Formats: sequence, structure tokens, C-alpha cells
Amino acid sequence: MVVKLVLDATAELFEVGGASLTSEKLAIDRHWRNARTIASHNPVNFKLRAIGGYELNDEALPYAWSVGVRAARQYGS
Repeated sequence: MVVKLVLDATAELFEVGGASLTSEKLAIDRHWRNARTIASHNPVNFKLRAIGGYELNDEALPYAWSVGVRAARQYGS
């Protein structure tokens, strides 16, 4: 749901602000590009599968979602 909300919000922002929002001085277009990159590189169905496997079967989350050293699960068990 968050991916859809972010993409919708950024699209509306550019509809309201027009081409001036793409100026290098404001750099607002970076937020839209970041949202599109995250949405396309991490498909929602992949996220749902990974989170379901984590919660239901105690499967490790993809390494790309880790920060620093991977720790053992710290809650729920």
C-alpha cells in the first residue's frame, strides 16, 4: 500500500507543480525517481512473499533488506 501511496502522491505533486518542480535548484524530482526505483526494484509481491515466509516459517529476509551484521530474530520467539 505504501508504494502505491508514494507513487500517487509524487504524481499529484508534479501535476500541481508542473515543470518547475523539475528544476535542479529544488531537486524535488529526486523523490519521485527514488520512489519509482524502489517500487520497480522491489516488487510488492516479492515483499509479501518474503515477509510471509519470515513471519510464518521463520525464513531469513533477503540480504538486501539487512543493515550491518545480520542478527538473530529478536522478537516473537
